[in-house]
Amino acid sequence: MSLGCKPFIEFYAENQRKVVIKSNVNYFVFFCPEEGDKISLTYRKENPEIAVLSSNLHNVFIPAFFIIVGAFFLYSTVSGRIGKEGLNE
Repeated sequence: MSLGCKPFIEFYAENQRKVVIKSNVNYFVFFCPEEGDKISLTYRKENPEIAVLSSNLHNVFIPAFFIIVGAFFLYSTVSGRIGKEGLNE
């Protein structure tokens, strides 16, 4: 049982060639595009089969989450060491 989908994407490249690819990304069930939905896609002109879905979830929110969590742990580690050094003096 899967809680998401790996959609097939069909689009026309600049040279009017029809391209069909299957996404390598497993989308969560609430964000899964349905047939006919318009999505943002970036692809190479030379080889349109190499394409990346442009998704705010994957390109912005997930990296931002990891940066915020990492910054929190870095701050807590640095401030914890300064506090312990101050107690030992």
